Amino acid sequence: MRNRPGSFAHVIQMIKNMFVICVPFKSEILLDLSMYLVKHNSDITEAQELLTSKLSQKPFLSSTLLRAYSGLLSYLSWKKCRLQFDKRNLDTEDLFMAENVDDANLRRQMDFYGKKALVLFGNLAEHCGVWDIFITRQVEMLKYYEREDDAKRILLRYKQKNPENPNAHRLDNKCFV
Repeated sequence: MRNRPGSFAHVIQMIKNMFVICVPFKSEILLDLSMYLVKHNSDITEAQELLTSKLSQKPFLSSTLLRAYSGLLSYLSWKKCRLQFDKRNLDTEDLFMAENVDDANLRRQMDFYGKKALVLFGNLAEHCGVWDIFITRQVEMLKYYEREDDAKRILLRYKQKNPENPNAHRLDNKCFV
């Protein structure tokens, strides 16, 4: 049904109905809907807004998984802004131009998404589980903002909380070689 052209409204309605009926699986259904929106729209904005709006509601307040994915979507927005910012700086480097208004706005937008993602990733390393994809993004952002000590602390804590996860040991060694 998801792959049929013109079925977007039907899929959304089905997911909304499942959301009401399948109470124990609300987090998973919400995450599924978010990923469907990303795939269908080829844009993360709507999915990001959906997850962010639901994180303040009672059944989702304590969902580490939803916070992590919301952080990942914020990271993607941050990364997109960062790549645009870096490209602009490379393009204008030869011209010795002062930072213009567009660059300042892009920098503010990038910092907004970066801070939001770091808050959402927050205490992820404190939870047992395989959070590799999120932890690596959090560490990348911390290193970008020159917070290497925080990044090392997170990797060490992640390794302590997940001794059975071989990636936790690799991440600690790989990120700061």
